[in-house]
Amino acid sequence: MSSYVVFRRGKFSVDQGQRPATLLTNEIILRKLIQFLHENFKKGSGRLLDVGSGSLPYFPVYRNYFSSTYSVDVPWSPHDITSVDVTASILQLPFRDGFFDCVLLTEVLEHIPEPVQALEECRRVLKENGKLFLTTPLLVPLHEIPHDYFRYTPFALRYMGQRVGLRVESIAPKGGFWAFALLFMQFPWVRLWQWLAGRLRLPLLHPYNPVVYLTIILPQLFYIALWSRRMQHGGGEGDEESTVTLGYVTVLSRS
Repeated sequence: MSSYVVFRRGKFSVDQGQRPATLLTNEIILRKLIQFLHENFKKGSGRLLDVGSGSLPYFPVYRNYFSSTYSVDVPWSPHDITSVDVTASILQLPFRDGFFDCVLLTEVLEHIPEPVQALEECRRVLKENGKLFLTTPLLVPLHEIPHDYFRYTPFALRYMGQRVGLRVESIAPKGGFWAFALLFMQFPWVRLWQWLAGRLRLPLLHPYNPVVYLTIILPQLFYIALWSRRMQHGGGEGDEESTVTLGYVTVLSRS
């Protein structure tokens, strides 16, 4: 198991060394997940399924909330799946109906060619009133090519959820215009450092590199601090109709 989520100074955070280019997005997902678990589950009971779990980055966060957890991913996953419990497709999950209290689907749905069928399977394995925590990208580069099929608006997420019998409880943007603008401006620099690291065979895209820290990591940390402050005071950057955002965090339940 290789998690980029670490526990330091009494709280969970994303390891800057493992996710320097996408620190902002991963931190928002992490904090939304922590809030979701705290608001919906008591520690030490129920079952959770982490679909498309890869290297199980969020396992340290959710393991104490459930009496048992299961992870599943495809055998051709580009991530380290040595710690995954079951290798299977989301289109045919090897679990009985109504088995789980919670399903996690983080940054996976865009890689599924049949997203409605995938959501139907998530609904099938959920208990009545069970929760689905779903995160999806919108304005981000292609990744995990060629298995990158879709980008979802909040209207598509709501439509697909209702179509398969899932009640949409909330849809929240992963940052707004300034989050997108920041990562868009940093993208050429990230690619440059990735290229140099490959040519020189050195880990240059790392917080130990002062130029990388000052130009790539520190601006993201500044945005995250502002975003967190707004969240704590009941505000937010945009709403589910935001026209410029990195993606969405959606909470659905089986009705």
